[in-house]
Amino acid sequence: MTEHLIAANDHSIFLGHSGENLATQIIFDVCQTLEEFGEDGTFILLHQRPWDKASYPVEITLSGHKVLWNVTSADTAQATTARKGCAQLQYLQGEQVVKSQLWSTIVEPAIGKAGDAPDPEKGWVQEFLETVAEMIEEGSATDERIAAAVAAYFEEHPIEGITADECAEMIAEALADYIKTEDLEEIIATVISPITEEEIDTICTE
Repeated sequence: MTEHLIAANDHSIFLGHSGENLATQIIFDVCQTLEEFGEDGTFILLHQRPWDKASYPVEITLSGHKVLWNVTSADTAQATTARKGCAQLQYLQGEQVVKSQLWSTIVEPAIGKAGDAPDPEKGWVQEFLETVAEMIEEGSATDERIAAAVAAYFEEHPIEGITADECAEMIAEALADYIKTEDLEEIIATVISPITEEEIDTICTE
């Protein structure tokens, strides 16, 4: 769907996002120019992209008292970063430019072409829970080892307002009773699997 934008005086013209083709139509109201100089002239639109040294003519059409610019991928090839582009609409009678107006042009950056989806990354909470599950399965899930596992992950992902030791102690105590009294399958089902990062954050900020 094409977006139609009116070029207002003293405003920049938004051409679209980098690489877009025929997604935007810029409308120039030339009624006053035609009334002042007559309708026997010719309109020319020049565009200079942000990093080009020279301008180039773009294809336009005259519809009544409006000049229409269908923005192409050539016009949006350079995104606006440190500098803007510019567009100048000229009205010529013969070879004489009798009226012209200048606008800045803006092209927003785009993400670009899609690549392969990245592998989902495990959060530190999930890594910690898997570590605890492995220790339970091995029969080595002591309070001290759980606390050490929490502390190791906490160093990489600190929670504001609480120390690693306090976090480790709280989580270790919360799991200790289950580790001592339940079998592995039930522990994973009732304690480890349901725990979310939000719940651990709650434990660590109480």
